[in-house]
Amino acid sequence: MHTLRPLLEAARNRTLTGAHRAGMSIDQIQHFFLHQVNLNILTETMAVLGAAARSPSAPVRCSWTAVASGDTYMLAGIGAGFQWGSLCLRHA
Repeated sequence: MHTLRPLLEAARNRTLTGAHRAGMSIDQIQHFFLHQVNLNILTETMAVLGAAARSPSAPVRCSWTAVASGDTYMLAGIGAGFQWGSLCLRHA
């Protein structure tokens, strides 16, 4: 994963920024939805976030998801053009 280090660090920084702006730490987030087709990149991203024990939700086209009030979510996209973004949500 040496060649992916810049991408992984950028994804880590963007995800941490999204959590920080929401007033949360990575440990407080229950669900991760990371958009990236490469499973190795998803796994490595979770590792650099310190959340390797939790796996990101598998990419889905459309689904119904049962959630509890207060659950937190991290949505993040990691693109081929070294573009990324993140959004942290809490279910009210």
